[in-house]
Amino acid sequence: MPLDALIIDDEKPARDELMFLLKAFPEVSVVAQGKNGVEAVTLIKEHSPHMVFLDVQMPGLDGFGVIQKLMDRKMKLPHIIFATAYDHYAVQAFEVNAVDYLRYRPRQACPGRGYISGRTAGDARQPDGHARQSAG
Repeated sequence: MPLDALIIDDEKPARDELMFLLKAFPEVSVVAQGKNGVEAVTLIKEHSPHMVFLDVQMPGLDGFGVIQKLMDRKMKLPHIIFATAYDHYAVQAFEVNAVDYLRYRPRQACPGRGYISGRTAGDARQPDGHARQSAG
């Protein structure tokens, strides 16, 4: 049974990188993507995903604002995995019960070759920290 997931990030290269990395996990099915916090709330309501890969810094409603909006509306919270280039939000992420914190920086010039650090994507990392290339 696949785990439905959303990717929410205001930067297309970051969304593309996460899509690439998640292809290594056939049990995860990305059902939709959004580019801001308002879209995140709508997509979560529409799809009721198991997990959401959520950027922290987005214009308008940030990742923490998304969680607050869901709680205010008494919606069931999916498992939140914050995916961001910044490490200084990690403590705050776990204070709002995020299941993980993925820190990475996508490389625009070479999709699929961004580097990541964090437990969630550890299986997709080579020893030098670079994301693995897809075999297909």
